[in-house]
Amino acid sequence: FLMIRRPPRSTQSRSSAASDVYKRQFLRLFIEGGSGCSGYSYKFQYDENLEDEDLVYEKDGQKIFAVDSTSLQLIKGAVIDYEDMMIRSAFVVNENPNADKSCSCKVSFLSLIHI
Repeated sequence: FLMIRRPPRSTQSRSSAASDVYKRQFLRLFIEGGSGCSGYSYKFQYDENLEDEDLVYEKDGQKIFAVDSTSLQLIKGAVIDYEDMMIRSAFVVNENPNADKSCSCKVSFLSLIHI
């Protein structure tokens, strides 16, 4: 449903933090409507709490990524990357088959799907 590509460096820095807080946290992606220059905005944040409607990706028994069912409709089939650039380092949605057009900064998009 989604392809998540993270570079080894980002994975190592996250797993080397040995505190319990980092072990409980996972990356959440959600879509916020009415913001950004193209209508919807991609929002990433670290979270510890799951909602009933979340789709959860796990690796080796640890929660890695979660997305709610409404947001999933807007990003199904998307490719998520971690970009490490001089200006910023962040997770971005590089390819979203449900986007009619996207902002050049990869933060917002106009959806082909209306929810």
